[in-house]
Formats: sequence, structure tokens, C-alpha cells
Amino acid sequence: MGKRELLIALAFIVAGTVAFQFSAPPAKDAAAGFSFAKLIDSARRGMRGNQAYTAPARTTAYPVDADIRELRLQGANGPVKIVGDARTDVSLELTVRSTGENEAAAIAIANKTTVKEDRVGGVLTLQIVFPKEESQTSAMVLKVPQRLAVRMDGSRETTITNVSAVELTSAARGTTQIDHIAGRVSGEQSGGTITLASVGALKMTLTRARGRISEILGEASLDVRDGDTEIITSRGPLTIEERRGDITIRAHKGPVNVSGSDGRVRIEGSTAEVTLDLRRAEVDVELATGMGGSLVTSDEELRVTWSDPANVHLDAVATNSTIDAADWALTATKSGNDSRLDAVLGQKTSAAPRLSLRNQNATIVIKKSRRK
Repeated sequence: MGKRELLIALAFIVAGTVAFQFSAPPAKDAAAGFSFAKLIDSARRGMRGNQAYTAPARTTAYPVDADIRELRLQGANGPVKIVGDARTDVSLELTVRSTGENEAAAIAIANKTTVKEDRVGGVLTLQIVFPKEESQTSAMVLKVPQRLAVRMDGSRETTITNVSAVELTSAARGTTQIDHIAGRVSGEQSGGTITLASVGALKMTLTRARGRISEILGEASLDVRDGDTEIITSRGPLTIEERRGDITIRAHKGPVNVSGSDGRVRIEGSTAEVTLDLRRAEVDVELATGMGGSLVTSDEELRVTWSDPANVHLDAVATNSTIDAADWALTATKSGNDSRLDAVLGQKTSAAPRLSLRNQNATIVIKKSRRK
């Protein structure tokens, strides 16, 4: 064996020895003093970092007089669950997990976490203050009077139910569930999934999030960016600004207004006026008999469907494209670059509501519903 081959063999032996020392558990009865094994073990512990341990949960009650109308929660960096019921105090169950050199040290550090209480005017503020040593995460369960409004920093896992109103002062992430809120819910969800149900009113920004929204009783306003949002069985005015959003609205009982670009909008069973002002967005709208409005898009197909009789005055223009109304036995006329269709579907009366359709560089399709 030559010198070169010998050096390569030695290198493999050393590498294997070091790898084994880093991956092997430390010896139980290591002798005192210096050793190569101890040096490797110390380096391994440094690379791995201290492990985390969870301290026992602590529960604290905060009396709430009639003049307190809002609870503000600050500093939480883990799951938060808030439940409203008929009570006269705020019950906080706090669980803290901390890193440390061993379990006893980690729990001792976790127990240094405090809750700072402040009362100003009609607001009770609870702020979680973590120790500077090591790193900590919290999990919180709060039981609160249902008459309180809740204002809090967004967290990675949030559940809020049965309170008067909710405001998220920073973007929530991960999984958010908010339901049975008498008043307004406002804030932002960034990524993850948000579920909203039985809410009095809504004003939310959804960024790269999946939204599932139902039973909004009053006015709702949404700003959707790069997300998938479904809204069902709601009522009241609905306004959406979207960019690259995938929007589905089902069985909505109020007026709908959607604007934006580069997305997809589907509306099923709308029983009020629909206004869409979109660019480069696919549109698929099913309207109830006698419902009008204005649907505008470009560069993607625009489809509109009614049950027969539609009872609507139709005004459609497709620029640089065509209009397909074969389901209704109608043919568009051609004028320059425009295909035009002006017709009354159903009862031919002057009182028929008007629906305007406009598309550029893509087809308008006017269909009859196949639903029984």
C-alpha cells in the first residue's frame, strides 16, 4: 500500500471515529479528568443546545367590574384560547415551556414568567413577560365575561368564541378560529387557515391564507391577497378587494361588490345585485331570477347563469372576442371589434333589472341553470 492510499485509509478511520463520538450517547460512568470522548461530548451538547421542558400550569383570576369593557392581551407567543361565558372575572391558565441545561433548571426559569396587569379606563390589559434567560413559549386558556371585547396580538394558534368583538392588532398565523361574536371582527391573517362563523360584522385582510367564512350577519369587508377564500350563507353588504385571489361566494343574501385582478371569482345563488370590476380574472356567476348588476373583467372567460325565466334586461359587450348565448337561443351582433347582445330574458317589461356584462380579449358565456 502506498503512502497516498494509507493517508486516505487513516482519514476514513478518523472521520468514522468522530462521527461515532458525536452520535453515540455519553458514557454513564465517565471518569474525572480530560479525555477526547469528554471533549467530543461537550461539543455535541453545545451543538444540540439545551432541551425544553414544560412547567406545571398556573391559574390566576382577575376580577372584572362592570366598567371594564375590553380585555387586551399582549406578549403571547404560543396557542391562545379565549372562551366567553356568564362570569364576573377573567380566569387565565398559563403554561410555559422553557429551555434549560436540565429539567429542574428549565422549569425554574419557566416559573419566572410573569403576567403584568394594568387597568386604564374600561380596559384590562394582561401582558406576558418572559425571563431573559433561555427561550420560552406560552400556551394560554382564558375564560372571560362574554360581554367583553378582546384585543390581542396575533399568534400562531388562536381560538376565540362567544365574546362581544375581536381585534387582532398584528397578523395571526397558523390556525385561527373565531366564532359567535356579537359585534365586529377585524385584523389580519397571514398564511395558514382562518375560520370565521356567526359574526356580527367583519373587516379582515387575508394574505396567502385559506379563509372559510360563514354566517356574517352585517357588513363584511375583505382584502384578499394570493389566498383561497370561501364565504357561505352570509347576509348584508359584502365588499372584497382581491389580488390573485380565489374567491367563492355561496348563498349570499346581500349585495356583492368585488374588485381587483388576476384571480378567480365564483358566485352561486346570489339573491341581490352583484358588481364585479376585475381585470385578468375568471368570472363564474349564478344569479337568482330578476337579479341585475354589472360584471366586468378581461382576458379570462366570463360566465353568467340564470334559471329560466331570468327576468332581466341583458346588455353584453365582448371586445376582441365573442358572446355565446345559445342556451337562450340568442345571437350577438358584430360591430367592429365588438360582439354585442341587448335582450330581455323572461318577462319583457320596462321594470326588468339591468345586467351589464363586459369582457375584453375573452368570451362571454350566457347559460341556463341545470339545477332542478
